[in-house]
Amino acid sequence: MSAESTIKEINSRVFSITCRRCNHVYNDEDHQPRLLPCLHDVCLDCLCELVFDETLTCPECKTSHRTPDNDVTIFQTDPVKLGLILETSETPLKVSCDFCDEEPTATYRCMDCLDNLCSDCLKIHKKYKKYKDHNVISLDEYSTLQQSHSRPNVECKVPGHSNEPIKFYCTDKDCGQCLCPSCVIYHIELGHPVLKIDTVFDIRLKTIKGLDLDLQNQIERVEEAMMLIEVECNIVDKMATEAQREAEEAFNYLINLLKKRKSFVEHLITSEQENKRQILRDQEKEFQNRRNMIEDGKTYLKNVLENGTKSEFLSLEPIIRKQFLRLTKDDVHCLPCINPTIRFSSQNMIDDIEEVVDNFGSIVFSHAYSPFTRIEFPSFCHIEELFEVRLQLFNNHGDIIKEEEMDVQVCLVDPTERLTRSLCPCQQEEGGALTTCFRVQGVGVYSVEVFILGRPFYIHPKQIEVLERIQEPSGTSDLGLSNLSLLDFC
Repeated sequence: MSAESTIKEINSRVFSITCRRCNHVYNDEDHQPRLLPCLHDVCLDCLCELVFDETLTCPECKTSHRTPDNDVTIFQTDPVKLGLILETSETPLKVSCDFCDEEPTATYRCMDCLDNLCSDCLKIHKKYKKYKDHNVISLDEYSTLQQSHSRPNVECKVPGHSNEPIKFYCTDKDCGQCLCPSCVIYHIELGHPVLKIDTVFDIRLKTIKGLDLDLQNQIERVEEAMMLIEVECNIVDKMATEAQREAEEAFNYLINLLKKRKSFVEHLITSEQENKRQILRDQEKEFQNRRNMIEDGKTYLKNVLENGTKSEFLSLEPIIRKQFLRLTKDDVHCLPCINPTIRFSSQNMIDDIEEVVDNFGSIVFSHAYSPFTRIEFPSFCHIEELFEVRLQLFNNHGDIIKEEEMDVQVCLVDPTERLTRSLCPCQQEEGGALTTCFRVQGVGVYSVEVFILGRPFYIHPKQIEVLERIQEPSGTSDLGLSNLSLLDFC
């Protein structure tokens, strides 16, 4: 089997042993496989080209990694892939017959003589009586046997400990070395805790498998969010279509005066539609990229377990665990990052249309992001008692929204889904917060729900309980709003 075909087989059967950037086959020199913290491997030569200003950006997932002094050798060599390519390099490009002067290509190997034979020499080999019982196989079979036994147990490389197998592992936090029986004595004298490598392997693997399961759950949540993005895109399109229809009806009424303005408003609607779709698609790409990072990490772990030795796994376990923990902790809000609402408003149409034609027909939309919404309200109150609700809206970047013309309503919803509207429209404070007041007439537990442009936007996880009014002692005044400071705010 040729080296080229062996490389293709490994790339298709296991995982790639070529650099993802330059497509050069890894080697033990300038194209060493180096593993980045994001679990993507790149050759050493490409890392030298990618590093800039002490930062290296992964060519696969675009994650930035800090690289002090632009020293790319801080990134660990991937022993599994390096081991595979070193084994592959032992397969010659062309095997010649060991007996022919013309050096034709050999196609067989005698496992007793350890000679490579061409077809003609094989016939001669079989004629000799002493060779007739020799085991002769094809070179393809021989290459398969080589690959199936190419990952022997790792032996200790400490001088004087040659040929001793690695069976133990030092679990000291500053050590973490794989040990042979002779090395164990020295580490025990240092007071380092030493366990069997199988025990450490099982413990560490259990931890990684737990993280792997968490990441699988995160993939499912991301996929659900991506499906929701598609739904939101459809809502954006539907509402944009509805806004176009409303705009058409309004402008047909004053078609002669508003023809130019109509075209401009339609352009605004389409622009906002495309803007929202682009934002959603960009977020979809981010979710896709995150899913790819998770799947890449999971695939890498699987391939290491299938193709690496236990000591190789343990050498890679810290970086795998670090990346898995980062992906686990660096969770994302699996929700679309924009509000899909797009509406056409004709509220500013008045009798004297000629005076307002330049500003007629505004496009109303919202960039509020529901997970960042903040609401303050008392945890309980009494019937007919006036209380205040304070609301803050933020976009997906965490910036407070101060859109004065945005139609925002806060309602109380009882268990029968009956709405209790606020006593007055939301009033915007100087800092951008919105306030409104309620006076409830029925006892019960109410949810607090926010509507933006007439569409349900946010339901607060906590509820407010409305109680029967307690008879106040004589001489005690109605506290009203002044009692808010004593209430337990959510």
